[in-house]
Amino acid sequence: MSRPDDPGQSKKAVKKDMDSITPERIGKYEVKAELGAGATSKVYLVHDPFTKQDFAVKLVDDTVFSQVDNEVARAGFMTETALVGKLEHPHIIKILDVVSQPNLHYVVMEYAPGGTLEKFCVSGNLMDREAACDVIFTCAKALEYVHEQGLVHRDIKPANILLSSGTEVKITDFGAAAILSQNHNLRIKAGSPLYMAPEQITGGETDFRGDIYSLGVVMYRMMCGQLPFNASSMDALLHQIVNVRPDAPSLLHPGVPTALDDFVLRALEKDPVKRFGSWSEFGKALLAATRVGHHQGAGATAVSAGGESKSDKFTMLRCCKFFERFGEPVLWALVEQAGFERRVQGDVLIREGEVGEGFFILLSGEVRITKKGRLIDMATVGQSVGEMSYILNSRMPRTASCVVSSDALLLHITSVRFI
Repeated sequence: MSRPDDPGQSKKAVKKDMDSITPERIGKYEVKAELGAGATSKVYLVHDPFTKQDFAVKLVDDTVFSQVDNEVARAGFMTETALVGKLEHPHIIKILDVVSQPNLHYVVMEYAPGGTLEKFCVSGNLMDREAACDVIFTCAKALEYVHEQGLVHRDIKPANILLSSGTEVKITDFGAAAILSQNHNLRIKAGSPLYMAPEQITGGETDFRGDIYSLGVVMYRMMCGQLPFNASSMDALLHQIVNVRPDAPSLLHPGVPTALDDFVLRALEKDPVKRFGSWSEFGKALLAATRVGHHQGAGATAVSAGGESKSDKFTMLRCCKFFERFGEPVLWALVEQAGFERRVQGDVLIREGEVGEGFFILLSGEVRITKKGRLIDMATVGQSVGEMSYILNSRMPRTASCVVSSDALLLHITSVRFI
């Protein structure tokens, strides 16, 4: 789980000297292991004996609620309380419950078994460039959703980006989030200095562009294996963040193409106005830079050909007319589980009279639809073929044949769990 804040207390199992003690239980949950620790809380892997499932629990130190001067930490916990049930996105850790009782305060969350992104931010263990760009793109789409809900995360860093499986990411720890609305502006000067935007350090107004800056720092580390700034003291570090332009990633890691240099350095602009004007603009620019980078970088992996990357797949589905009314959770499920297939002219997708239950959606190209050898229709981009068997949920004989008439990219759906 993420690295939140220091030891909390369970009424039974935690003694006053809690720094070196792992509780046996937190509420109804059996504690299996400690996952991470910060200044005012600890995160544990727990097991629910009733549901037989594992979860992550952030246990908050009771002193957070008794110290008059710890306003930031208290506000962070209450912010997470306000978020219970509010955020529904496949790349955001789900908060399942919040308990706040005398001497016992904790948040129950979905558990991501892959740990944090930190392990892929060090030299010698960096992700390949395509995977790294996919991670950043996925985070950007999740943060775009967060912004649409009126929220700013304010503490984006590798420790708060979890891996559920492979490179599938989930953002966590909204304790430093600011809830924004017309009637109220909860401003919390919180976060991690290494990833803070200059305006966050100087006490200026911080909006979604602060999260763009922080995600830019994460990408810089994923490209280079080190942070954009390095100093011997915190004061010197903060001075650099506010005043010094970082080196281009390619100066530290020569394999990084200049297109990605330009993208990252724009995300790290000192002036928020000079960064990307929206998360949508950020995502589109990242896709463009990644594609240009494929041609610039020796040995780079193609991310646009055939739509192999997750970011390309998501973008194709988002732009496809068939999916214009579908929410992002469905699109991400399709990216993760559906089949993207390249077919060439003459390939038979469906034969009249054969039994089948899947169907195809055209992302590019054209398909001829014939019945008893006679052309009855042409399917083009954004249209589907063979969907009746899927809709009827039966292995019924096909009533027409479908043949690729110009090279095509298709989404092949074979299971109802995708939609």
